[in-house]
Amino acid sequence: MIHAVSGTDTTHNASLASRTVHMVIKTNALIYDDRFRKEVQSLTRMGCRVSASIVEDANIKKNQHSYEDGVEHSFHVLSLVTRKLVASRIFVLFHLIEFVLRACWHIARKRPNVVWIHDPILLVFMPVLCLFRAIGLIERIVWDQHELPVKRIDSSKLLRTVFGTFCRGADYLVAANQQRLDYLAEHYSGVRRVHGAVIRNFSDAVFVEQPVKPLPEALQQWLNGREYFLVQSGLVELRQFRAVAETIIPNANLPVIVAVGGGNTALIDEYRERFGTAFDERVYLIGKVPQMELTRYLDSAVASLIFYQQSYGINNWLCEPNRLFQALNRSVPVIVGNNPPMREILNSYPLGQVTDDDGTNAKLLSKAIQHFMERREHIEPLSSAQRLQLSWASQDATIQRLVA
Repeated sequence: MIHAVSGTDTTHNASLASRTVHMVIKTNALIYDDRFRKEVQSLTRMGCRVSASIVEDANIKKNQHSYEDGVEHSFHVLSLVTRKLVASRIFVLFHLIEFVLRACWHIARKRPNVVWIHDPILLVFMPVLCLFRAIGLIERIVWDQHELPVKRIDSSKLLRTVFGTFCRGADYLVAANQQRLDYLAEHYSGVRRVHGAVIRNFSDAVFVEQPVKPLPEALQQWLNGREYFLVQSGLVELRQFRAVAETIIPNANLPVIVAVGGGNTALIDEYRERFGTAFDERVYLIGKVPQMELTRYLDSAVASLIFYQQSYGINNWLCEPNRLFQALNRSVPVIVGNNPPMREILNSYPLGQVTDDDGTNAKLLSKAIQHFMERREHIEPLSSAQRLQLSWASQDATIQRLVA
């Protein structure tokens, strides 16, 4: 096991007022990236000056960003020329090279104390950032691995060696839980020589204290008084949609499904054909929803169904998703697969049910759901002390240690 660094007891340190942190991230969209939002707001609250270089899927230029907290952040959301010229994912290396050149130009001008990069895909930044650190343009590199490396890297000894070598360039390597940090240390040579840190993706007060909101009128009409399970990750195969559909759609005694996050069109069409009108009678589809709007659908749910398919790779198997803590902190029960991090959380905070597998087997899932439904009235909500343990504020000490 690689032991993660821990922070100090205080999250408000006068010395941080002079610290500057530059974040670099490729994200679908800032409004959906809750971990990034929470880290930025923690750093800002501590007194750090935070700037960022960002690429979103929309590829639209912006120079400011606000999280509706009264702070206008100096974020450079870039519009990559290479993505306009050659948009195909085949040319992702060209997109990354442009991102590196433009982001590092900002970094060289700003000379922040800390550069904090996100996810394995930004490994291409490491040689330039190591050079910047060597010549004194920056002091520290934090590499926040929201995800583990993709299968192509993880399954190749050569690529694991290369990736591990890049990891050694970071001053701190951050993972979302201890199991992920240990996996990196065990499978990527050189990682043990880097300071490790764990920042768990707990919900923050901004999310937890959101007022209860009514369901949209169209959804209320569709429900017509029925209860529902929330599927928060979209209807896709790697989130066990097949087992969920086969368990819930045919069983009129179970609550219906409300799914946010869109889904795989071909898979949805397949199940519409298989179940006919029953599909649209028992499954309500909603597109992507901004993080702060999720409570609208979460609060009224019987439970949130959260599954990550083991066969899809180690990144799935060791996932400890934001949506798990969003549900627990709003006192909404969860039904989860037996993935080690989620099983461990439910053992400590038993607000829900763990299946006997990762959610692949429809019979085992049906058994778990029936067991949950039979005992749901006796499930106790988390205490105030338990919710505090699962709060984002508990991670602030580690964040402070990374940048102090």
